[in-house]
Amino acid sequence: MAVFRQHIDESHHDSINLLTQQMITILNPIMDNHESKFEHLARQVERIVRIVDYDEGDQNLQMNQEDMMNMPKNMGGHMHFERDTPRVVH
Repeated sequence: MAVFRQHIDESHHDSINLLTQQMITILNPIMDNHESKFEHLARQVERIVRIVDYDEGDQNLQMNQEDMMNMPKNMGGHMHFERDTPRVVH
């Protein structure tokens, strides 16, 4: 009986290890993708903060010149947003 119990315990342990490995295989890419999207969103928010310098004291909006230079523009120098511009989708 003790041998049978040991066999069941080992089998249970092996099943738990297999399940753990399968969960890691499935969940790690999902978590990496989630983390990547969160980091991308954080970068976008930081860029918005740099572009729009909001001062609560006088509540004036000013454009940061460096970020204005990096915004997408057409041949005439006018800002535009094409389909290729990264956007956050909820």
